[in-house]
Amino acid sequence: MALSIRQPYLWAICRGGKDVENRANKRGQEAARKQFLPASGRTVLLHASSRWEGEEAFRVVRHRTGLDVTAGGPRADTAWFGDGGFVATARVEAIHTADACYDPLSGRMCSRWAEENAAHLVLGEVRVLHRPVPYRGALGLFKVEDATVLSQIRRQLA
Repeated sequence: MALSIRQPYLWAICRGGKDVENRANKRGQEAARKQFLPASGRTVLLHASSRWEGEEAFRVVRHRTGLDVTAGGPRADTAWFGDGGFVATARVEAIHTADACYDPLSGRMCSRWAEENAAHLVLGEVRVLHRPVPYRGALGLFKVEDATVLSQIRRQLA
């Protein structure tokens, strides 16, 4: 099972301490939560989307990590790969809605990365691959059945 994520957010998961991936759905945050429930408690492949987020995303990542992340990025870093391919694995520790984790007393949610009106995929045990494994991704959760690709990933994680 795999999840495609746009840069610079994937880099922030791998290197910047981003512990929540936010997912929205036109039918609401509960619909988004249900869409990703099959990943709960499982290790998933993290896929670098070939599409990048805009400049605002880079500002958010710079602000939250304190690191100078630019659109050019540290291209030698596997986690910065943005050409469509697998760069890491992570365990989906929990999936919940923003409403479920919001604390009205503190005004905070489960993570500084958590966003309103979204399902939160709480990530842990992130392992970055030594080399990206090129692969055409898909929206949402998707299955990877290519034995050659899976073998390349397994060898790097061994």
